[in-house]
Amino acid sequence: MRRIIAWFVGLFRGSRSVVSSEALPKTDDRLEIVSRSGPIKRYECGHDGASSFNLHIYGEEMAGVEQDKSCPDCALVSVQKHFIRCALCGLYIGPGDGVALYAGSRSIKKETATKVEMGYLGCLRWDCCPSGGFFAGHWTKTGFKSAFIGGTAAGEAMRTGKAVIGDTHMRE
Repeated sequence: MRRIIAWFVGLFRGSRSVVSSEALPKTDDRLEIVSRSGPIKRYECGHDGASSFNLHIYGEEMAGVEQDKSCPDCALVSVQKHFIRCALCGLYIGPGDGVALYAGSRSIKKETATKVEMGYLGCLRWDCCPSGGFFAGHWTKTGFKSAFIGGTAAGEAMRTGKAVIGDTHMRE
């Protein structure tokens, strides 16, 4: 099976857009450690655990997680605390990911979506936001950080009458 994935890193300060020849993975409500491998090591959290592990996050697998701060169990708790789900596809949005902003509509998965003052947050995956016009800012560990006074890239262009390239109109 052929899969074409292109990562556009840094387009909007660290956001990522995924272009794929396949349909998005089927979303689910599972959030769990699906495998652990490698030698056991002591993590900064104080726990011992496998040096590499895979997480299943709402339909996608984050494979080969290797880091020093959190053991697999603490990493899972951190994901549960800091990750949200796309209002359209239901897949994960992590800290640092760019987000789109959508007004309420029938296609919004309100039961799992994150609502902010101006609407619902969605991912920038190709199937959800192909033009990037709804790019609105970033999801962080502390919540939504807006990039524009106009709400989205399209809203900012209409507000200013100028082309918007990246988040050059970032709010202070």
